[in-house]
Amino acid sequence: MSARAAILCALLASACGSSAPPQETPPTETPFRSDPSPRSTNASFSEPIGTSDDPDMDGIVSSADLCPSDPEDRDGFQDQDGCPDPDNDQDNILDMDDRCPNDPETYNGMEDQDGCPDGSLPAPVS
Repeated sequence: MSARAAILCALLASACGSSAPPQETPPTETPFRSDPSPRSTNASFSEPIGTSDDPDMDGIVSSADLCPSDPEDRDGFQDQDGCPDPDNDQDNILDMDDRCPNDPETYNGMEDQDGCPDGSLPAPVS
């Protein structure tokens, strides 16, 4: 049983009136992240996360991480640098609000808020 599961069981037992003391089980393995995609060849993604070598827990060791205190956002855009990229295409529309996060908006008064170059809206997902 994992440490997390043991703690949860102990908490549930104490909430239901069980007199058994909680048992703490140390973790038996270190969590790892891996990114087998070709875009990740410039950084080490198989290091343990949450260690002094990776304080932001993004899977990129500090020696290869340009932003060791801010986790990489893993969105397929410059994922090897270790920095989050909130606006991939740098069109001043954040990716979370941008319908075309990798293609910059054409600012000309025509649908300038959608984040897409004119005439290039992606097809609706069905």
